[in-house]
Amino acid sequence: FPVTISTNATETNIGNITANGAVTINPPITLTQDLTINSGGNAVSFGSWISGKYDLIIDAGTGNVSVAGSIGADSGLTRLTNVSITGGTINLSGSIALDGSTGKGNCIINNSNSLTLTPSSIAIDGIFEQTGSGTVFFGTQLTAESVSFAQDVNVLQVLSGSSITPINIISTGDVTFSGNVLGASSDVSPLTITSYLGKISALYLGTDSNPLNQLTLSTPLYRDWE
Repeated sequence: FPVTISTNATETNIGNITANGAVTINPPITLTQDLTINSGGNAVSFGSWISGKYDLIIDAGTGNVSVAGSIGADSGLTRLTNVSITGGTINLSGSIALDGSTGKGNCIINNSNSLTLTPSSIAIDGIFEQTGSGTVFFGTQLTAESVSFAQDVNVLQVLSGSSITPINIISTGDVTFSGNVLGASSDVSPLTITSYLGKISALYLGTDSNPLNQLTLSTPLYRDWE
């Protein structure tokens, strides 16, 4: 059966959810414990933000996943710890902030279809890892301990008003693209990739048919590109 939660106030009493239908959570959520959602291969959608210093696991199988609000917040008191999302088509449009003060702060996303990342920022203290078989559409500022993408990453055009905003990927460790880094359109945002203590690796950084607008690679303390 599907599960739908709709209230007019922030929800704080959400427990683990196992369903054989779509899971729809409309109100803001403040976690008071770790939360696992298993939809039995059906869609999972959040209509607002999720906060609280706990783990969030979403397993939609091949079902689609969308989160309209932020996952965690800028304040350490409301940041989530670990986040794991498995789904078909995944759309994350709110900012993501994960706290690593307890040795966590990891974000792992397993997408079998496309993954679209368009929040204002992703700031996590641990690793960011895309493990799925679907392509990635990337239009955000990402900061993490290490970064890895298993599939092609398509850089989007990000606008601030009518101006194109640069995109930054910043890591203290390795930044690994197992596939290509491509321009998703003819006029994408400039991309800067910085790895302070690790290395940057990819198959192709732009192609004749999918060029990047402008690319800057920086490894201030390691200086090894592949």
